[in-house]
Amino acid sequence: MQKSRDNRKISRRLLYAIIILIVGQAIYHNIMLKVESIRIEPLGKMVVVNGHDMHVYSEGKRGKPTLVFLSGSGTAAPIYDFKAIYSKFSIDYRTAVVERSGYGYSETSGLSRDLDKVLEETRKALSLAGEEAPYILVPHSMSGIESLYWAQKYPDEVKGIIGLDMSVPEAADNIRVLPIANSVMKMARLIGLQRVPFIYPVEYIGLTPLEMDQARYLTNRNAFNIDMRNETSAMLKNFDRIEYNMIKEVPILNFVSSDEESREEISEFSELVKCRLIYLEAGHYVHQFEADTIYREGKTFIESLAQRQ
Repeated sequence: MQKSRDNRKISRRLLYAIIILIVGQAIYHNIMLKVESIRIEPLGKMVVVNGHDMHVYSEGKRGKPTLVFLSGSGTAAPIYDFKAIYSKFSIDYRTAVVERSGYGYSETSGLSRDLDKVLEETRKALSLAGEEAPYILVPHSMSGIESLYWAQKYPDEVKGIIGLDMSVPEAADNIRVLPIANSVMKMARLIGLQRVPFIYPVEYIGLTPLEMDQARYLTNRNAFNIDMRNETSAMLKNFDRIEYNMIKEVPILNFVSSDEESREEISEFSELVKCRLIYLEAGHYVHQFEADTIYREGKTFIESLAQRQ
């Protein structure tokens, strides 16, 4: 009996300690958000779209083919995630990184993340930033679906697609969005779990110390926000918007990671459209690990697009 009471006491103390730790972490996180907010300094142009600010960062000479980089879901600081790759392409081409609502330096909107709304915001942000179609889209991961839909809906605006382990409609078969996902992400944001390095690592390549600080501030501010949560909720519905007969002539070059599931999905997709695959022995963020290969092969692909005109 005494041993049972002792065990209950230990359990209660452990529970109290966990609660205190969580509350302390949440308080610290929210204090630091205010401190870090005054250190956040956008590098590109801020434009107003649907009542909220969106950030577009561009490099390279105008008059050259324009590559538009679109980040994957949950990538909290896109311009820093993409730096290793766009800095290579901007030597020869015009490059633009569009940070969706809730990403990078852009504000959160709280609006639906329906594919039409996301695409129209991207197009409007580019236009307001002074960029002009047609574009060569460079999507990573989930933004592959936005890029395919863009080519489907506005074919004259898309010259081709260079995919960075981009998602394809076949991926929907292997995605399970749990009913509690939104609530879990909301709680994680409230207590600041993104500050735990192994939960939301900030491991971008080729950044200066100041850029790395900015990437961390943006990750702390953006991770698990409402726009990311709404994206998760809309994900499967957005996958269903792609019509193969509308995109079968779009030139696509896709760099595929070493993930076996990803390779199987993209292989099925490539048989239905005009898509060339290059397999890389690299993780999902292929542009972080194989920037030289992507630049070299991407440049050849862009030159082939010019020959098709």
